[in-house]
Amino acid sequence: MVSIIGAGPAGSYVASLLAKKQDVEIFEDHKEIGIPFQCTGITTASLEDFIKLPKEIVLTKIKRVEVYSPNKTKLEFKLKNPNPVVDRIGLDKFLANKAVDNGAKLNLNSRFIKNNKKEITIKTNKIITKKFNYLIGADGPFSAVAKANDLFKERRFMTGYQARIKLNMDPETIEVWLGIGLFAWIVPEDNKIVRIGLVCNHNIQPIPLYQKLLKIKQIKEPKTLDFQPGLIPIYNPNLQTQRDNVFLIGDAATQVKASTLGGIIPGMRAGIKLQEAIETKQNYPKLCKDLNRDLWVNLKIYQIMNKFKENEFNTLLHDLTKPKTKEIIETLDRDYISKTGIKLFLSDPRLIKYFFKMI
Repeated sequence: MVSIIGAGPAGSYVASLLAKKQDVEIFEDHKEIGIPFQCTGITTASLEDFIKLPKEIVLTKIKRVEVYSPNKTKLEFKLKNPNPVVDRIGLDKFLANKAVDNGAKLNLNSRFIKNNKKEITIKTNKIITKKFNYLIGADGPFSAVAKANDLFKERRFMTGYQARIKLNMDPETIEVWLGIGLFAWIVPEDNKIVRIGLVCNHNIQPIPLYQKLLKIKQIKEPKTLDFQPGLIPIYNPNLQTQRDNVFLIGDAATQVKASTLGGIIPGMRAGIKLQEAIETKQNYPKLCKDLNRDLWVNLKIYQIMNKFKENEFNTLLHDLTKPKTKEIIETLDRDYISKTGIKLFLSDPRLIKYFFKMI
């Protein structure tokens, strides 16, 4: 029996893989899958390598990225592989349903309380216990499974602050503003609604930065549909993700690209390795070596940008203008950056200085 705590993308995806050969039971704290959600919804084209997305889940596909520096210099990239923007609630429900279709049992309103080596304690409308052979914590950045098994340790977070507002915008273009916090974004759902927000260090108030973004965009009275604040874990390469028959995955394992905040595909990559680890009794962290390399590169990029002053963001954007460099960026897969990132640094001598800051 495999007990999975959390029915987000990472938990449901690994459940759908394991349920083909194992007895799998998912326990989700909330009464409805996918709610609340805190995500831009933008992924890379490689998402289709893991799941075939139903058309109704893909809100739009991004073909252009406009990047702005603090001095308002704009650099445009035309993506060779359009990036899907997904309905995050719809994606979560699709993955959970797929897990159930493959044989997993899904329990809502079921909160993890504690575990020993053989049993978990769950709170529903009463306290129940369930036996398990393997326990997977897919329960987000403040993972109760990690805390209960002395796997939480010291973690760091970024603050994400996002709103959905009514705004007319090209549905195939996103905007990225460097230096507002770490960076800010405007991601369209369609040509009338956008997700607008930013990420900053945990000790910084995001609302003044959000207001700064609105002012730059000359949005005086935004027609706000809802706000989606939340904390985003910063990848920790030293974090222990397995203890005996207990495993962590997704945000619970800090498997998030620190430079772009994306966690959906890293969680799925980890899910494939976790399935292999359980079914072949191999070491899960060792199987995640390639994933961890990509997450490490993203972490180093974040650490460099986190120290930037405004003029350094301006210089960075200027350094990316060479046609060969732009071409590499336009084909770059952010989820497998360690494979192609070296080409970027070698495309222009001006970029070598950033490489040496990483090592």
